[in-house]
Parts: sequence; structure tokens; C-alpha cells
Amino acid sequence: MTTISDFHAAVKAQIAAYFGANVNTVEWYEQGDLESGQPKPIKTPAIILEIESADEGDDIGDDRTPFACHITAYCILGRKTPDLQIQVRSFAAQLFALVRKNKWGLAHSVSFPSSLTSGEGKFDPEKNGYESWYVSWDQTVYLGDDVWAATGITPTEVWLGLSPEIGMPYVDKYIKEAP
Repeated sequence: MTTISDFHAAVKAQIAAYFGANVNTVEWYEQGDLESGQPKPIKTPAIILEIESADEGDDIGDDRTPFACHITAYCILGRKTPDLQIQVRSFAAQLFALVRKNKWGLAHSVSFPSSLTSGEGKFDPEKNGYESWYVSWDQTVYLGDDVWAATGITPTEVWLGLSPEIGMPYVDKYIKEAP
């Protein structure tokens, strides 16, 4: 059974592992404000992820809920970064390459990403000192239990009969299919 929390954890873990020590922050959503009301500073380089919206995705017939997410990841650098404009775009391009075709280790519990886009980020114009580019994509998370999950005895042979000649009287006409 896959949950939205599983999805959050898997995406964050793979991004953090991919960038390693080259990124100081990988988080879902902004981390709030200080007691003074000022936004908490972000340790850059940073990637802040958000599920911005979701709708019902395509039903694949296994009784799970298709939760089609629109995800945006902000690649954030400090304004003092040398060659800032090139570096922030390079940062976003690296994340774009990681996202493309990534199922985050969740196999059939998520779809492949689609509708990948990237552009100048407006992470939060009131947070001076940062520059960002975003990577955005759609990905469906299949929530719940798969009714077709393999339980019980898996067949080792498959025999086919053509209707109307099916059943015990026609067993000798059946065709064995290769696995």
C-alpha cells in the first residue's frame, strides 16, 4: 500500500542522495517563519518541493486511487554564487534530468513523470538574497492497495482453449502458452 507520505519520502531521499553534499537543503514545502515573523533563512544550495495541486488521474483498473500531482521543485542559490545565472540554470537542468523517467523507487505505485517544464522561479520575491529556477512536472501516485497484488499460488502453466470448444471435453484441443 502506497501513501502520499511514502511518495514525499521517496522523492526527497532520491534527490538528497543524487546531489549529496552539493546541496544543503532538500525539503518539502517552506519551513515557516521565525518568531520575529521573518522567513526562516534557507541554507543554499537548496531544493524546496511542493505538490501544488492534484486531481483524479487515470484509473488503471487495480482499485487504487490515482492521485495526479502537479509538483514544483525550486532550485535555489544564494545571490553571492559566482556566475549565478548560469549556475542556477545548471542546477535546474541537473534536477530536470533526475526527474525525467524517475519513479523514485516506487515501481508500479507511481506513473512516469510527464509535462516536465523549467523556468525562472519566483520562489518568494520577498526573500532577498536568493535566485531560483523551478522544475515542474505531473506524476500520478496510486494510493491504496492493489487488488491484483500477487498473493496465493502463481500458475506455472497456461493453457488456452478457443470458445465454444472449452471445458473438460475439449482439453486435448487446448494450446499450451510459453511463459
